[in-house]
Amino acid sequence: MPGTSARRPFLPVLLVLTAILLAGCSRPPELIGVANPSVAVDAVPDVTRHRIFIASTRTPSAEPGVFLSTGRAAELGLASVEVTIPPTHVIGQIERPRRLPPDPRTEFTVVDPVVHGGDADMISALNRELASRPRGERKLLLFVHGYNNTASDAVLRLAQFVEDTGFQGVPTLLTWASAASTPRYVHDSTARSSPGARSRRWPTSWPGPGQRVRTSSPTRWAPC
Repeated sequence: MPGTSARRPFLPVLLVLTAILLAGCSRPPELIGVANPSVAVDAVPDVTRHRIFIASTRTPSAEPGVFLSTGRAAELGLASVEVTIPPTHVIGQIERPRRLPPDPRTEFTVVDPVVHGGDADMISALNRELASRPRGERKLLLFVHGYNNTASDAVLRLAQFVEDTGFQGVPTLLTWASAASTPRYVHDSTARSSPGARSRRWPTSWPGPGQRVRTSSPTRWAPC
């Protein structure tokens, strides 16, 4: 056909460009519990640390870096992690690694995940954290993420918020079972509107000194 041979050279170029665009839009890796064996966090000066407490309607995951999956759990899960902020952090940014393991000198890390066995264990850990603050800073911040977020997304966003605002209380995260995928917004809508009876009672059933400050985040990972 006339003009066919002239168009053929553009097909491989188009395929290459499409592959590059898709690679650029791919999600960064999940990183909860992934440490760097070559660069210990304790060896990095001026690293900031934030212990994040988590209540989750997600099912646990044994997949490295995931920790909490996109599946819906029958019961509310309780956990905590430590997020480290690099000394090179820029306000308003999340220096998230594009590959694992993360480099704590220049990137956020999420380490030391702890699963709390029940309300009593979680309350005890929260109260220890609150007691370590000055009396005027014994506050809980409740952060609820938006659609299209993994557990890693939500933990990193909360840690960045705490770091950049200078919040001195104890940050807590309610992470619901978002599918973390743009085509699955119907799944997310259902999961968010019906997170489970126990999660709707959280955290008012947990006593603790000080004031509770609550915020809901509309943040999401935005595809290209």
